[in-house]
Amino acid sequence: MSRSLSVKGWLECTEEDVVLIRDLVERLPDLEDIPIEPTKVEKYSFGWVLNPRPKGWMCYAFYGYDIRSRDVDYVYWKLEKITALIPELNGYFQIDDFDAEFSIKKITIANSEISITEEEI
Repeated sequence: MSRSLSVKGWLECTEEDVVLIRDLVERLPDLEDIPIEPTKVEKYSFGWVLNPRPKGWMCYAFYGYDIRSRDVDYVYWKLEKITALIPELNGYFQIDDFDAEFSIKKITIANSEISITEEEI
């Protein structure tokens, strides 16, 4: 049975990066490549908030959405696509699993390299 996971995070980016991220988020992916049912792509894409104007000297791309545990690979897949497109990207994401033994997955992005750690609480 699939559980509900809370996904939230952000990417530090430039104005040009926001345009690239928006294109990647809004474009329908190659259906052979996607790790979830194609009908769910649009739904999960609604979690992105992209502001093209910098707040200070940096723009931020935010993501927040509750997804089914069986679809969590979509989050990793999307972040891999974004980091492959934009060098030197930094950010942080967290996936909370409240229905299980409560665990947190932390996704750290440093210079477009993704690392994932898990903590049980």
